[in-house]
Amino acid sequence: MAEKKSVTKEKTKEAPVAPAKVVSDLATVEPRVATAVYKNSSITPQKGRLIANMIRGKAAAEALSILDLTNKKGAKIMKKVLMSAMANAENSGEMDKNALVVTRILVDDGIKLRRYRAVARGSAHGFVRRRAHILVELTEKK
Repeated sequence: MAEKKSVTKEKTKEAPVAPAKVVSDLATVEPRVATAVYKNSSITPQKGRLIANMIRGKAAAEALSILDLTNKKGAKIMKKVLMSAMANAENSGEMDKNALVVTRILVDDGIKLRRYRAVARGSAHGFVRRRAHILVELTEKK
Protein backbone atom coordinates (compact mmCIF):
# COMPACT_ATOMS: atom_id res chain seq x y z
CA MET A 1 0.00 0.00 0.00
CA ALA A 2 1.09 3.45 -0.81
CA GLU A 3 1.90 5.63 2.02
CA LYS A 4 0.06 8.87 2.28
CA LYS A 5 2.35 11.78 2.56
CA SER A 6 1.11 14.53 4.68
CA VAL A 7 0.96 17.63 2.62
CA THR A 8 1.41 20.75 4.58
CA LYS A 9 0.72 24.07 3.06
CA GLU A 10 3.63 26.30 3.42
CA LYS A 11 2.75 29.81 4.19
CA THR A 12 4.34 31.97 1.60
CA LYS A 13 5.16 35.44 2.55
CA GLU A 14 3.74 37.89 0.09
CA ALA A 15 5.84 40.80 -0.95
CA PRO A 16 4.82 43.99 0.77
CA VAL A 17 2.42 46.02 -1.33
CA ALA A 18 3.74 49.40 -2.35
CA PRO A 19 1.51 52.29 -1.39
CA ALA A 20 -0.52 53.80 -4.21
CA LYS A 21 0.99 56.79 -5.88
CA VAL A 22 -0.45 59.99 -4.59
CA VAL A 23 -1.55 62.27 -7.36
CA SER A 24 -1.24 65.91 -6.54
CA ASP A 25 -4.49 67.68 -5.89
CA LEU A 26 -3.73 70.23 -8.58
CA ALA A 27 -3.88 67.60 -11.32
CA THR A 28 -7.40 66.49 -10.38
CA VAL A 29 -8.89 69.97 -10.02
CA GLU A 30 -10.91 70.94 -13.04
CA PRO A 31 -10.54 74.46 -14.35
CA ARG A 32 -13.23 76.90 -13.33
CA VAL A 33 -15.73 77.68 -16.04
CA ALA A 34 -18.05 80.66 -16.40
CA THR A 35 -21.00 80.33 -18.75
CA ALA A 36 -23.71 82.51 -20.22
CA VAL A 37 -26.68 81.34 -22.26
CA TYR A 38 -29.00 83.35 -24.48
CA LYS A 39 -32.03 81.37 -25.61
CA ASN A 40 -34.18 82.12 -28.65
CA SER A 41 -32.09 85.02 -29.87
CA SER A 42 -33.43 86.74 -32.96
CA ILE A 43 -30.65 85.56 -35.26
CA THR A 44 -30.50 82.46 -37.40
CA PRO A 45 -28.05 79.76 -36.29
CA GLN A 46 -26.16 79.89 -39.58
CA LYS A 47 -25.47 83.63 -39.24
CA GLY A 48 -24.63 83.24 -35.56
CA ARG A 49 -22.04 80.54 -36.28
CA LEU A 50 -20.21 82.88 -38.64
CA ILE A 51 -19.66 85.28 -35.74
CA ALA A 52 -18.90 82.49 -33.25
CA ASN A 53 -16.12 81.10 -35.45
CA MET A 54 -14.38 84.48 -35.39
CA ILE A 55 -14.00 84.58 -31.59
CA ARG A 56 -13.63 80.90 -30.66
CA GLY A 57 -10.33 80.30 -28.81
CA LYS A 58 -9.50 84.00 -28.43
CA ALA A 59 -8.92 85.93 -25.24
CA ALA A 60 -12.10 87.56 -23.94
CA ALA A 61 -10.75 91.11 -24.30
CA GLU A 62 -9.61 90.41 -27.86
CA ALA A 63 -12.98 88.83 -28.69
CA LEU A 64 -14.77 91.96 -27.44
CA SER A 65 -12.67 94.20 -29.70
CA ILE A 66 -13.34 91.90 -32.68
CA LEU A 67 -17.08 92.06 -32.03
CA ASP A 68 -16.97 95.86 -31.68
CA LEU A 69 -15.44 96.18 -35.14
CA THR A 70 -17.70 93.62 -36.84
CA ASN A 71 -20.57 95.21 -38.74
CA LYS A 72 -23.18 92.47 -38.33
CA LYS A 73 -26.33 92.07 -36.28
CA GLY A 74 -25.00 88.86 -34.75
CA ALA A 75 -21.92 90.64 -33.42
CA LYS A 76 -24.05 92.86 -31.20
CA ILE A 77 -25.95 89.87 -29.80
CA MET A 78 -22.75 87.83 -29.32
CA LYS A 79 -21.12 90.76 -27.51
CA LYS A 80 -23.96 90.86 -24.98
CA VAL A 81 -23.59 87.15 -24.25
CA LEU A 82 -19.79 87.43 -23.96
CA MET A 83 -20.05 90.38 -21.57
CA SER A 84 -22.56 88.43 -19.48
CA ALA A 85 -20.17 85.46 -19.27
CA MET A 86 -17.33 87.81 -18.26
CA ALA A 87 -19.50 89.32 -15.51
CA ASN A 88 -20.44 85.82 -14.31
CA ALA A 89 -16.75 84.87 -14.18
CA GLU A 90 -15.84 87.96 -12.21
CA ASN A 91 -18.73 87.87 -9.74
CA SER A 92 -19.51 84.23 -9.04
CA GLY A 93 -16.28 82.51 -10.04
CA GLU A 94 -13.77 85.05 -8.69
CA MET A 95 -11.78 84.60 -11.89
CA ASP A 96 -9.27 87.10 -13.23
CA LYS A 97 -10.94 89.26 -15.87
CA ASN A 98 -7.73 89.70 -17.88
CA ALA A 99 -6.94 85.96 -18.11
CA LEU A 100 -10.27 84.77 -19.55
CA VAL A 101 -10.35 82.76 -22.79
CA VAL A 102 -13.37 81.76 -24.90
CA THR A 103 -13.01 77.97 -24.69
CA ARG A 104 -16.41 76.95 -26.01
CA ILE A 105 -19.06 78.78 -27.97
CA LEU A 106 -22.13 77.05 -29.36
CA VAL A 107 -24.89 78.36 -31.59
CA ASP A 108 -27.70 75.81 -31.77
CA ASP A 109 -31.18 75.77 -33.25
CA GLY A 110 -33.89 77.39 -31.19
CA ILE A 111 -37.59 77.43 -31.87
CA LYS A 112 -38.79 77.83 -35.44
CA LEU A 113 -41.64 80.22 -36.08
CA ARG A 114 -43.68 79.15 -39.10
CA ARG A 115 -45.24 82.03 -40.99
CA TYR A 116 -47.17 82.48 -44.23
CA ARG A 117 -46.95 85.10 -46.93
CA ALA A 118 -49.73 85.96 -49.36
CA VAL A 119 -48.92 85.37 -53.01
CA ALA A 120 -50.85 85.55 -56.28
CA ARG A 121 -54.33 84.13 -56.82
CA GLY A 122 -55.22 84.05 -53.13
CA SER A 123 -52.73 81.38 -52.14
CA ALA A 124 -49.95 81.51 -49.55
CA HIS A 125 -46.39 80.28 -49.27
CA GLY A 126 -44.89 79.29 -45.96
CA PHE A 127 -41.54 80.38 -44.56
CA VAL A 128 -39.67 79.80 -41.33
CA ARG A 129 -38.22 82.37 -38.97
CA ARG A 130 -35.36 80.58 -37.22
CA ARG A 131 -34.09 81.39 -33.73
CA ALA A 132 -30.84 80.37 -32.04
CA HIS A 133 -29.60 79.36 -28.59
CA ILE A 134 -26.15 80.81 -27.85
CA LEU A 135 -23.83 79.38 -25.16
CA VAL A 136 -20.47 80.94 -24.25
CA GLU A 137 -17.98 79.30 -21.84
CA LEU A 138 -14.93 81.10 -20.49
CA THR A 139 -12.00 79.64 -18.56
CA GLU A 140 -8.88 81.17 -17.08
CA LYS A 141 -5.69 80.96 -19.07
CA LYS A 142 -2.82 79.60 -16.99
